[in-house]
Amino acid sequence: MTDNYFESEEFLTLLRDYEERTQNGESPLLGSDDFTSIAEYYHSKGRREEAFEILERALDCYPDASAPLIFKSRLALIEEEDVEKAQELLDRVEDRSELEYYYMQAELYIAQHLDNEAADLLDELWEKSDEDTRQDIALDVANLYIDYDMPEEAETWLRRFDDQTLEDYLELLGRIEVGKGNYKEGMDIFNRLIDKNPYSSYYWNLLASTQMMRGDIYESIESSEYALAINNDDPDAVMNKANCLYKLGNYEDAMEYYQRYIRINPTDCRAYLCQGICMLGENRFQEAAVLLDKAEELAGGNGQSLLDIYQEQAFVNSRLGNLDKALSYLDKAKSLPCDKNDLLVLRGHILLEHGCIEEAQQAFEQAVTGSGNSYEIYFRIAVSVYDNGYTRLACKMFLQMQRVSDRHDGLAYIAACCYDMGERELYLKYLQLACELVPEETKMVLEENFPEELRPEDYYKYELQKINQ
Repeated sequence: MTDNYFESEEFLTLLRDYEERTQNGESPLLGSDDFTSIAEYYHSKGRREEAFEILERALDCYPDASAPLIFKSRLALIEEEDVEKAQELLDRVEDRSELEYYYMQAELYIAQHLDNEAADLLDELWEKSDEDTRQDIALDVANLYIDYDMPEEAETWLRRFDDQTLEDYLELLGRIEVGKGNYKEGMDIFNRLIDKNPYSSYYWNLLASTQMMRGDIYESIESSEYALAINNDDPDAVMNKANCLYKLGNYEDAMEYYQRYIRINPTDCRAYLCQGICMLGENRFQEAAVLLDKAEELAGGNGQSLLDIYQEQAFVNSRLGNLDKALSYLDKAKSLPCDKNDLLVLRGHILLEHGCIEEAQQAFEQAVTGSGNSYEIYFRIAVSVYDNGYTRLACKMFLQMQRVSDRHDGLAYIAACCYDMGERELYLKYLQLACELVPEETKMVLEENFPEELRPEDYYKYELQKINQ
């Protein structure tokens, strides 16, 4: 159900009537689609318990109705990550000719990495549909694929859509470009959409999230502020600005926006997780642990959220001196679907933090071997070595990475190592490169050496001015 429908007079009249009757102690009997629309609306507003109550009421009245069963199936898949339960609910649908049934079954296939089965089912739907319906299908399926970060498949389906001037088409094209890593192209499209509809907070949010992915943090904050000027309670804009403030190391203001998000959506575990990470950044470890416990409580069966929470709990408990408890959280994380090499790097980091050098080295070696000598894994190990105070070794590792790759990650760390070792000329050399090529990393690694209001792109100029004074 789209937000546009939720803003329509038709839906608002339905919602008012339902809520008035409920407040008067009545049990309004609606059609299954109307029940589901209200449940979807409540769910979008963070009122999960009410949403589930309405779905149960719908299914009590209409046990085999498509709309409530499909929505409940989607919630089981997305929120609980329970594919089996989602499939059981979908199998109860009697009318399997509806578009939404096909989409949900295809989504279940995709979630299980059964891409060929999903493609066959969607092709079947395409072949049996008339031309007008096919246009809707092309957009819907492209949306489905891009939601699962499958831009090539999304692009294939979008090509089947005829009207390339339609806003829905342009929005999807922009998301596909972003999914392919073409951030500038995606931003250009979102800016075109904003030019057409400057009061769409949704388009401002798309632009803001793309800017953040591209590393344009200040620009992302500005776009989020435009979205908030349109809708002060826009949850995506609030969360985006909070994340940007966190990336800038502004933990206090980030916390304020995460708390603001919780007032809008009190059952979203992500906000508590992010608050916990902010507390960790401020070395407030006991408070971080409490927030992470709350995040775990709200996460339910969401495996990805639990994976993130367990890793942060491992960090926190390590800082609190609880090595065994920290490692136990990593064992919990290992039981979830995840990249085991990432967990080995974290295990090595925590062991190194506690002086267990041989055990840490074993974990790091296993991660490198298991990942096929992955650049990303080696980079994370080098960061861990730096964070644990082994400055010369870390510098050698980062320099080696620069020699064997054309990537720029690590330049700010090299500058930091040179600064710590008193290598002034090398520090300035790598600071200049870092400011030009990896400003976000430069801010994260070196911000303590510079005025808070200074942009990382200007750190090198600032150092030169200090020398010339």
